[in-house]
Amino acid sequence: MLLRPFGKREDFGHRLQGVFLGADIHDWILSRIARGGCYDPRMMMLLLAALLQDPGWEPGKTWVFAVGVLEWLDSKTWASFPKEGRRDAELVDLLKSKGVPRDHVAFLKDGDATRKAIVKAFEEMLDRTREGELLVFYYAGHGCRDQSGTTYFANYDAT
Repeated sequence: MLLRPFGKREDFGHRLQGVFLGADIHDWILSRIARGGCYDPRMMMLLLAALLQDPGWEPGKTWVFAVGVLEWLDSKTWASFPKEGRRDAELVDLLKSKGVPRDHVAFLKDGDATRKAIVKAFEEMLDRTREGELLVFYYAGHGCRDQSGTTYFANYDAT
């Protein structure tokens, strides 16, 4: 089973404010893919660079949920990506080095990024957030669309 994108910030209730980077660029990513382009994870790094320059940014009120799937259980359906120079790991390390508390960061990668583990970790993180805090959601890996146009993220155990 595939993991459906979480959608807009409003899907999480009213607790979180600020830039929800994964959802904010979701439509842009889909439009690039539809035009034959692809999403470059370096774009997320550029967006984060802007965030880090914002004088109002409070690392202690920032939460990071990162999922990086570069290999899959079903390797016949989902081709692996090279693991050298992982952008997901760079992102997590950068945010920690800039003051985001380690206990505000969840990073699931490859075999640890099953659908069940992702949903559980995300729900646990949301339970710990407070109104006005910032959530950065980052996903690296394959995805697909069904016939109705719904987009899904390919978790490690996607079938």
